[in-house]
Amino acid sequence: MTKIIDSGIASIKIEGRMKSPEYVYGVTKIYRKLLDENRDANKSEIDGLARLFSRGGFTDAYYTGEGSDLTDMLGIRSESDKAQTRKSEINFLNIKPALREEIILDRQKININNIYKLNKPENKINIINLGIFNSVEQSNNNNFFDIILLSPDKFDINYANGIALPPLIFDGEYNKIKLLLEKARESGAKHILIENPGQIELAQGFNSIGGSRLNIFNSYSAKYYSKYLNSLILSPELNLPQIRDIDFAHKGAVIYGRLPVMTFARQINIKNKLKVLQDEKSAGFPVINQGLRDILYNSVPIYMADKSDELDAAGIELRVFIFTIEDKKQVLKIINNYINKSAPEKNYNIKRIK
Repeated sequence: MTKIIDSGIASIKIEGRMKSPEYVYGVTKIYRKLLDENRDANKSEIDGLARLFSRGGFTDAYYTGEGSDLTDMLGIRSESDKAQTRKSEINFLNIKPALREEIILDRQKININNIYKLNKPENKINIINLGIFNSVEQSNNNNFFDIILLSPDKFDINYANGIALPPLIFDGEYNKIKLLLEKARESGAKHILIENPGQIELAQGFNSIGGSRLNIFNSYSAKYYSKYLNSLILSPELNLPQIRDIDFAHKGAVIYGRLPVMTFARQINIKNKLKVLQDEKSAGFPVINQGLRDILYNSVPIYMADKSDELDAAGIELRVFIFTIEDKKQVLKIINNYINKSAPEKNYNIKRIK
């Protein structure tokens, strides 16, 4: 814990989703005490964590690389570990809630009807169309996009004018990617998409674009990144009115394409030719290779090609299209749909930005 504190980290996320109240209380109590006292956990505290649910019952196979079977990585709790969990007893009667000052809102000053209403923007926005492509073949001779991005290992100045960095860069490939960026810049590449704060230094000399994985969710975060980035692709979890209300000059959103769901630190072995993972409902999740890693994408794409007026009203300047498994013909169809404001075909499963 002292190493974490000394590193300058300002916030710690403790997993607690679908955990019991006993787990949340016990774990946060110990971490809170360690933070307040600026020290590492002692043996008693470590043993206490081990007795709480899911502590000590999971494998480290994925991290260490040991264990060849996928089932080795799923985590199976031992019977002794379960028995220790049952012994944990917490008295919630003595827990007092934190007191907060009463918040009083003047209902006369709030117009509820306007909170989620989109109006035409006061100033005309300068629309920039950005395409993120998986292959040169998809982007071949495409004049619709102002910015065309390819991954560092696939970049070709004849087909793209920018680079989309992978979501994470391993130490062993950092120098190689840095060299590829230098060559791309020398050949005329102007734009770069970064997906985490650690990549900001690589963006020097480019028109830097913050990707959706930065999860920019409010004006405060947007203002912070404005010191380093020229434009931002806002969190895909935002709705249109929320995007409208974020104060940033050059804000963007994904208006077509499958969002990344998971990054695999290793290439996974999929037998089918399309390289698609299926869930229990037979929904297909494409897996795209990027260098040393595979990226799993959502089975359902965002589709806002027929909603350009709403995008204008939300002040979305940067219109982002993500192409993963689409061929050139399908790419052109999406572009034409956007130009003509065409609705998606019937029975075409899509996700909307509300």
